[in-house]
Amino acid sequence: MSKFKLAANLAFLFTEKPLLERFLAAKASGFVGVELGFPYDVPVEKLVQARDKAHVEIALISMPPGNWDDGDRGLAAIPNRQEEFRESVTTAVQYASALKCKRLHCLAGLLPENCTDSVRAEYEATYIENLRYAADILQQDIFHAQSTDGNLTSFFDANKQFMGHVQVGQVPGRHEPDSHGEVNFPFLFNHLERNGYDAWIGCEYHPKGCTEDGLEWAAPYLKHQQ
Repeated sequence: MSKFKLAANLAFLFTEKPLLERFLAAKASGFVGVELGFPYDVPVEKLVQARDKAHVEIALISMPPGNWDDGDRGLAAIPNRQEEFRESVTTAVQYASALKCKRLHCLAGLLPENCTDSVRAEYEATYIENLRYAADILQQDIFHAQSTDGNLTSFFDANKQFMGHVQVGQVPGRHEPDSHGEVNFPFLFNHLERNGYDAWIGCEYHPKGCTEDGLEWAAPYLKHQQ
């Protein structure tokens, strides 16, 4: 029996349906937990109702990333935008508290192209300042700092990370995490189990087709989680 649990990222999976219907779709497919991308356009009360109706746990919520359409990919490391970051912490904590979510995904942001060492140092100092602020607000281990993404390699990257949460998607293409790409995910899952990993694995990938049709890889893990 797997010690870890799979969570369906509802920003990536079951997108054939409106967001509030994806909770039940995930449950019907065997998931006991879900991740939310940026759910802040939906009143938190409706998200709570959808969670309760589906009887799933909210494993992770991403913090507001700034203005996505203008190119923002997070705020934590961006100089001179500390006030925006603090507002994003407040918003994310409100949603996480209502949804009883213990982990927040903090996007650090993008470095300028061809930046100098001094600019990078400024971004690093801002990142540290903002994470300390967030840690003081949260006061417990619900903060999952993530600075890299499979398709966004220019994210500001922290030098030190801890494994509090895992997200998966196959290379190349960021599709189903089966054994048919560059990463041998069955081996990776076994390795995590052997090393005592018992937290969530977030399914943050783009299905090749209908979400349900591509879940064969997950069947051995999901059957133990009901």
